Amino acid sequence: MILSGANLYKADQGRSNLRSSNLQNAFLQGTNLSEAVFREINLSLVTLSEFNLQGVVVSDRVDLSSANLSGANLSQINLRYANLGYAILHQTYLMEADFQGI
Repeated sequence: MILSGANLYKADQGRSNLRSSNLQNAFLQGTNLSEAVFREINLSLVTLSEFNLQGVVVSDRVDLSSANLSGANLSQINLRYANLGYAILHQTYLMEADFQGI
């Protein structure tokens, strides 16, 4: 799925399967993707502030480099295989997040 540059402000996409998706430079502020499955997804350069990713399963090759995750809910997320290079994590909620292997 190619959603590069898309404006998904406050969209509700909970439990979505986003395998092989390109969301580079998308505007996802306030979007709900709780319990979604991320595999081979590009979220680099996105605006994810106030974003709900609670319980998301990140299986492999997820690019969050340079993403703005300020104020996002990343509780219980598995980020073992994610690229978080230069990501902004200011006031990001990370309760029980799994960073093993980063």
